[in-house]
Amino acid sequence: MDMEKDPRHTKFLPVPPSPFPKSEDWKRAVGAILSRLALHFPRPDFTEAQAKLLLADILRDLVAFSPAEINKACAEWRSNPKNRFYPTSGQLIGLMRPHSEPRRRMATYAGPPQIEGPRATKSAAQILAEHATRKANAP
Repeated sequence: MDMEKDPRHTKFLPVPPSPFPKSEDWKRAVGAILSRLALHFPRPDFTEAQAKLLLADILRDLVAFSPAEINKACAEWRSNPKNRFYPTSGQLIGLMRPHSEPRRRMATYAGPPQIEGPRATKSAAQILAEHATRKANAP
């Protein structure tokens, strides 16, 4: 295939793999939230291809969160006067983790269940000795 006609071809950067676990609606909603956030901060001189790659990477990083969680983190980032630049995906995840942690946390292991009722008074060896049948090669 001619590289000029290949839509995945860029002159400078490789194209990320296409399979993506979220729906097109999720990508559109989160893309709009991140694009709106970008309007508040100085923008580097990215080419269009570079900007698309950056957005694709951020979307992959934020795939575990809902648009509402991402929107809340963006609003929190925007309202902090110390934040003068566009956040990395790690910084946004750091803002979302405290809010989503209780829902995503796995249950803690409480140990084996406590057995109620009487316990065995004989060992397995004693029970086998009492109820053992003759060995197969014994006369």
